[in-house]
Amino acid sequence: MKAIPTKYGGVDFRSRLEADWAAHLDRLSIDWQYEVEGYQLSDGSWYLPDFYLPDIQVWLEVKGAHNQRVSKVEQLAADLWAESPVDLPTLYGAPMVLIAQPPQRVAPGVIDEWRAYVHGVRGPGKGYSVTIDQCAHCNKVVFVALWGKDCRACGKYNDFLMEGAWTELAQLEFTRAPRTV
Repeated sequence: MKAIPTKYGGVDFRSRLEADWAAHLDRLSIDWQYEVEGYQLSDGSWYLPDFYLPDIQVWLEVKGAHNQRVSKVEQLAADLWAESPVDLPTLYGAPMVLIAQPPQRVAPGVIDEWRAYVHGVRGPGKGYSVTIDQCAHCNKVVFVALWGKDCRACGKYNDFLMEGAWTELAQLEFTRAPRTV
């Protein structure tokens, strides 16, 4: 399926799904930059991540439902982890590379809501679960590895969820960019 270029917030996105993720990040009050910097990967190829979230040091790549073409995302994650002095995704300063997918229905026919779905990547075949929460210290909305306790914005310890992803923010219905006809 061919992507449909979409304009949102004065930015020309390569796809509607990318524009939708920008709208959802705006709803969460997460600052984002679109295709801000390309990287030469250790295998010699080049890669341009869809989003960088500067306040929380997160790279976010938007992919379709079947998670196609994730090898460069995985390589970026592996390269960042290889350079990082921090070795756990739960710690402040650790690299965080996320794959964002199309929203999914919570319970088709029962709860007709669409929720955001993201997961973390550390390299080829190395993933981890992520949720969205708000820091009790700096009030920033952040992505958190499910076992994480450090805020990605301020570094302070929080009582983030240890299991389950059902914080109020994680349950927030997915926001779509306006469609123009």
